[in-house]
Amino acid sequence: MSRLSEFMPLPALKILIVSEAFFRLCHAWVLVRFFSFGKWKSRLGPSVPGEVFPSEVEITLEIRRIRKAINQLNRVFGGGFTCLMVAMAGKDMLRRRGVCSSLVLGVNTGSAEAKDAMHAHAWLCVGDSVLLGNEQRKRYAPVISYKS
Repeated sequence: MSRLSEFMPLPALKILIVSEAFFRLCHAWVLVRFFSFGKWKSRLGPSVPGEVFPSEVEITLEIRRIRKAINQLNRVFGGGFTCLMVAMAGKDMLRRRGVCSSLVLGVNTGSAEAKDAMHAHAWLCVGDSVLLGNEQRKRYAPVISYKS
């Protein structure tokens, strides 16, 4: 069974969400790979130090579908999208639907195996929940949040 066949039996609404997620992930990939952070950081929204959870937002079925589509596509492409790309795609999709979110960038400098190296991670918060990037979030200290 091919990876593409995972998406074939989907109803029209899910196909639209998966298609949008694909477009947003590819757009984020191009921005991150070919342009400096300074060129596109303004599109993330206003920045605030630390981790900021947006106002109370209920995680609806549509928001869960967005998370599932982005995670599924990242799996299909062998994890080729970074946590920043995934969070950017999710933030764009939520912004388009009028849902407040916060993209958080964090760092982990306490890694024993990589001396003198700084590791970064990005995650996306909606309400008081982490929608994307929660798997590794605990190991990183939030530095800055971009709200919408």
